[in-house]
Amino acid sequence: MQLVTEDNFFRWLDPLSRLIIEIDEELESPEHHDETCRAVARATEKLFSDMGDGTFRKRYQEALQDESGVIVAHGRLMSVIGQLRQLP
Repeated sequence: MQLVTEDNFFRWLDPLSRLIIEIDEELESPEHHDETCRAVARATEKLFSDMGDGTFRKRYQEALQDESGVIVAHGRLMSVIGQLRQLP
């Protein structure tokens, strides 16, 4: 964890790390709230869109082009976001 948070090579992952912390906090809560889930989905969509962090977006696009596993994981992530959007 220290490597990811302190090494400049991994600094581009910081926005994603913060998002993961938000998700973990929601999952640790005794009750899950639909509005919180929708907010996390919106934050995730923003991070992976053109409105997100430019450095993250650039490096993430490179990973999408270089690693087939990233493409699969991205597809799953977008599927989950779609499900969260449909919450009442």
